[in-house]
Amino acid sequence: MGGCNKAFVKMKKMLLVNCRSPFLDDAKIAVYMPYRGTKIREELDNGISIDLQMLVPEVSGAYGVKGGETVYEVRTSSLSAEDLRMFRNYLVNTYKPRSHEKKWNK
Repeated sequence: MGGCNKAFVKMKKMLLVNCRSPFLDDAKIAVYMPYRGTKIREELDNGISIDLQMLVPEVSGAYGVKGGETVYEVRTSSLSAEDLRMFRNYLVNTYKPRSHEKKWNK
């Protein structure tokens, strides 16, 4: 997970600058899923190189929910699907947006 720390720091700085508050009252923190019909998915299907890789040929519904938990079906060159899951959970538990209240570590 060494290489992904730079990506995490960059995303965290972007959040702090753009949100101007350490507490996000209502935000949806999600990992983008490139569904068919979206421009990004079209580029992936046409072989255009972007830093996003599908781990399965088709995403399995709303963020790939299995057994009540989100399944991450994408990765980047520096972030694995597990890295993305862990960082999303970190953001949810750090900023505690109301839209994710059920996922807060109590």
